[in-house]
Amino acid sequence: MFSAVLRAGTSGFSLLLVPCWPLLAGFLLLLLPRDQTNVAGRFLAASGLVVAALFTPFMPGQDVLSDVVRLLAASIPFLAWRDGLGRAAAVVPFFATSCVMLALTVHQVLAVVALLGLASAFLALYDAAGAVRARSAWETAQLRVAGVMMALLGATFTTLSATAVGSGTLRTGDLLLSVGLCLIAGLGHVPAPPPAGRPALLDLLPRLGASALMLRLPAHDVTDAVFLALGLVTLWLCAFRQRAGGALFAAMMALCAGASGGGGSDRGMAAESPVLVAGLLFCIAATALATERIDDRQRVWMETAQPPSPLFMGSLLLLAELLPGHPLMAALILGGLGLQVARAGPGGWPRRMDRADLMFWGLVLVGLLSPLLLLWPLALAWHPS
Repeated sequence: MFSAVLRAGTSGFSLLLVPCWPLLAGFLLLLLPRDQTNVAGRFLAASGLVVAALFTPFMPGQDVLSDVVRLLAASIPFLAWRDGLGRAAAVVPFFATSCVMLALTVHQVLAVVALLGLASAFLALYDAAGAVRARSAWETAQLRVAGVMMALLGATFTTLSATAVGSGTLRTGDLLLSVGLCLIAGLGHVPAPPPAGRPALLDLLPRLGASALMLRLPAHDVTDAVFLALGLVTLWLCAFRQRAGGALFAAMMALCAGASGGGGSDRGMAAESPVLVAGLLFCIAATALATERIDDRQRVWMETAQPPSPLFMGSLLLLAELLPGHPLMAALILGGLGLQVARAGPGGWPRRMDRADLMFWGLVLVGLLSPLLLLWPLALAWHPS
């Protein structure tokens, strides 16, 4: 009995501590003197990552998708930290991270979209606080605001009773929700590289939250069609860009979400090992490449689906899932990836083992070990209501 009480207490404590730790860290930074912000901010960011790694396994009602993406989100304040930030620019990433981690924990679509919208608002505040007024940053913020409004309206429709509003309204809600999530994730356009002084990792926060929700949505023909169409369009747009960045991985995660629907079947049964492993590989690779700690030649190798990169292994799993039911879609995806490889040319391997190449070799290891994940029957444990 004591062990059951201890387990329940640990689960409740973890459920409160892990998503709210970045929020607490942000408020602590607001209370500290300005000259202590840099040292305290780096320490709090590292402490938050340790807390998430230690207590995430004890959180109740979660699964492998929410756990992995939550750990990736928890690492962003530490990886994106830069010395010399103002107080507001130092605090905002913690608040945005807390919103995304809460969105990965709750089970209601409307609450998830609202939290993602709040995270996007915090990122826009970061641009204003840091005096980063480049056109590309503000265009991305405007698209995300439009996506949040559409997703909120769609989530409101989808939570209504079918007998009260009719099937047409529900289909409209599915359409608005799916398009809004795609805009939040950055699909439909390939933004320019972020201006100097703005970490690319911050743009990844809403992408991770929106992509995780895409994989969890109940399967509908409208939703799956939107994810597949916008994912494919973004993939081909990335094929004509020299450096696609996070947009490429967002496109691949949207394609995973569309492929996991299975033509209208229950996504709880469809989103198992192959597509789920592919989505996790894309999330991990996107986070690692956004750290900007990989040189350009290695980045080309990782962003152009060259073996055994996580993008290559995840693309194989995605194509294997799409090929039986959607051969034309699989061929178009393969063509877009092949064009990107042809335009970019071969990437470069490090000539020697170096600490500076640690991130690169970590991605290589993830790609090599990814087939082993198929030995476990990974599936989604919960779906949003």
